[in-house]
Amino acid sequence: MPDFRHVLLAAPLALAAPVATAQMSVSVGADYAEGKYGTPVTSKQWTYPFVARYEAEKWSARVTIPYVRIENPSVSRDGTPLPCAGSATAPRTASGLGDVMLAASVNVLEDRESRLLVDLTGKVKFGTGDETECLGTGEDDLYLQGDFSKSFGAVSAYGSLGWRKMGDPPGTDFKDPFYFSLGSGYRFSRTNSMGVAYDYRQKLLDNGDPVSEATLYVTHRFSDTSRIQGYVVKGFSDSSPDWAIGAVVTWSF
Repeated sequence: MPDFRHVLLAAPLALAAPVATAQMSVSVGADYAEGKYGTPVTSKQWTYPFVARYEAEKWSARVTIPYVRIENPSVSRDGTPLPCAGSATAPRTASGLGDVMLAASVNVLEDRESRLLVDLTGKVKFGTGDETECLGTGEDDLYLQGDFSKSFGAVSAYGSLGWRKMGDPPGTDFKDPFYFSLGSGYRFSRTNSMGVAYDYRQKLLDNGDPVSEATLYVTHRFSDTSRIQGYVVKGFSDSSPDWAIGAVVTWSF
């Protein structure tokens, strides 16, 4: 998902309680997003991420490696204007490695009585996507983020508040935006749950738009070690897709 989307793609998940023993998980996903992004032409983007995550008692780390295919490039999947978009030499279609993301989180509060969890997260987005092919900005970005989760029986509330230090491609001066996410989920049973979340990020350029979008998701657990999550996204600004859809499958070890 968005990695502005605080989990894998655009699919928000409530924070998990710190694990008693070390645990590894891998996820694979597929995401399709479509929108005009304020232009006359529809841009289409397919993202196929591979995510590896390691969790210990009070901290976790993950790496996200995406493969991207984009038609009529305009902005990246997280709403960042692409430096090649609109140029005469911009390709109509491009594909390849996207921007790799590394993230690490530490649990700073776990109140079992109130069922409140608070994490602090740092992330680095490496500019590994080829900017000449519209697969990224070609620059590194840094994120600082706080996350919380609180459970009320079968209902959970969660959110994130963060700041992103943008790397500037030549000729571009991005703002360093704040962003937030708010969501709620409902657990129908041990195996099935659903929820909704809203994501917002300040605009990156004076003449740009903020990210503004909502996500509806459903999760099914096949077992204690495997699950699938599907989602749909509706965008409300020119920095968000008109709509998106995707799914993520996760296995734990």
